[in-house]
Amino acid sequence: MSSVTRLTLLERAALAPDLPDPNRPGRFIPRAFVPLAWACLLLVVAAGVQERVRQHGGSALRQRTSLHITKIAYASSSTIGAP
Repeated sequence: MSSVTRLTLLERAALAPDLPDPNRPGRFIPRAFVPLAWACLLLVVAAGVQERVRQHGGSALRQRTSLHITKIAYASSSTIGAP
């Protein structure tokens, strides 16, 4: 590296704003923080999509059940196991 290049680099470094030293650690961020943040973001997005679908209705019509009309016949104990 020539002396002119070194001088130019030193001048740029003197004029540059104070940048953090790459060898000095900044704030400590746990390793699991970034994946946890992404998972939370995905959950919020999924909840938003679900709410939008619920408000505007789904693409397919859903068939409603009508169990209150259907009569259920229970087996009596006298017919079970009778010879």
